[in-house]
Amino acid sequence: MKPVSRRKWYEQVGYKPRLGQAALDNAVDAGKRYCAMFAFPRCGKSYGAARCVTPFILQPDNHGWIVAPKYELGSKEFGYIWSDFLEQGILEYARRKSFDTRSGNMSIEFPWGSFVKVVSADNPTSLRAEELDWLILAEASALGPEIFERHLFARTEKRQGRVIVPTTPMGKNWVYDYFRIPSRRLDPWGHENPRYDSAFWSCVVSADPDLINAEDWDMPEIYEPGVHTPEAVERAKRLLPRPIYIEQFGGGFASYAGQVFPYDISRHKVARFSIPETWTHVV
Repeated sequence: MKPVSRRKWYEQVGYKPRLGQAALDNAVDAGKRYCAMFAFPRCGKSYGAARCVTPFILQPDNHGWIVAPKYELGSKEFGYIWSDFLEQGILEYARRKSFDTRSGNMSIEFPWGSFVKVVSADNPTSLRAEELDWLILAEASALGPEIFERHLFARTEKRQGRVIVPTTPMGKNWVYDYFRIPSRRLDPWGHENPRYDSAFWSCVVSADPDLINAEDWDMPEIYEPGVHTPEAVERAKRLLPRPIYIEQFGGGFASYAGQVFPYDISRHKVARFSIPETWTHVV
């Protein structure tokens, strides 16, 4: 099997990426190693992540995992890959293949040395095997940080593999800390971000154009039309609590999870200042 270019593969399967999906592809192809697409539900995060890595599997000796909190939760990304290979007649070349969520066996292995497997985070011993060229953290917001730190981070280091994080935010939890903050060159006040790392990239995708604010870490940069009607967006804006609306329709980091107190950017964001020594410090 000869390696297949992304453009030719997409033409072959008839895939035209949405704006957020195309941004993810571009970041991966530019060499970014840690790529997070934060977006509202039904935006095509899992679909885009699966399609992003599929051309890699058609290259020799390419190793990939889909890691999910529960085994069955990895079936979405794996199912997209399986369907593409089935429809294009590539599955028939597989040395071993299985799509069985009940027995815990979702994998495809090709004779040219490439494979894709679904691995469950609730079985940590299964996370200590191969060195990987890519890794998808399915439902990443529901994974614990210790899973990534203790079991997954080192899996991609030897091969300088990519970590792809398609998820809807659940507040400023560990995913925000690990993948959003290092991807931003400037801090919220316009200064150099001391935690910036050029290997990281992220985007926040919104169904509401009014939420776009590329200057703010917590808010969307990309407007994705066509998923929700304007009427559905306006109804949700009216009925949902503001933080939940920003998360579920804007893909932004606004819900209360991971915060001691609710955060409202319009009221609580202020210019940086030195904390007076006379103030009481509470730890």
